[in-house]
Amino acid sequence: MISDFNYIQRLFPEFNFFHLQMKLEYLTLSLGAMVFPRFMHLLFKEETKKIFPALFYISGGLCAIFINFTPTYIYTGFQFVYQLLLISVCIWVLIISLKTSFNKREGSIILFFGTVGLFLTIINDILTVNGIINSISLTPIGAILFIFAQSSMLSLTFSHRTASP
Repeated sequence: MISDFNYIQRLFPEFNFFHLQMKLEYLTLSLGAMVFPRFMHLLFKEETKKIFPALFYISGGLCAIFINFTPTYIYTGFQFVYQLLLISVCIWVLIISLKTSFNKREGSIILFFGTVGLFLTIINDILTVNGIINSISLTPIGAILFIFAQSSMLSLTFSHRTASP
């Protein structure tokens, strides 16, 4: 809803929201790079080391500060930095998903396929934004796929824990 921005523009047609829209769009990249590793670390403490989520917190936080305190024409020029951070987070999450699969954690295969789906849609969108391929935005579909995989994994884990005495 925010990325397409049409909804807010329809609510307040007399106000120019371009700069706000751009800040929100770029902040989702940097804040996502902070929240997603934290989420994975909370789920899989045995497979994750604290150093990587901490690095992602710091780099995502620095990007968010830079986006908030610079004009649009400056922070949009650093789009490759945000994309590199996002790809780094995706690779790290894929590695964690593989570790959980090798450790035979319950539901880890489901998580791995959800993570791969999300990663592929993010790569598609990065290539599309940079003009390398001509495609549509698929990250919302990848996010839904990941959420579905995550909820399936959690419900599977919960059902096995409640079934055992």
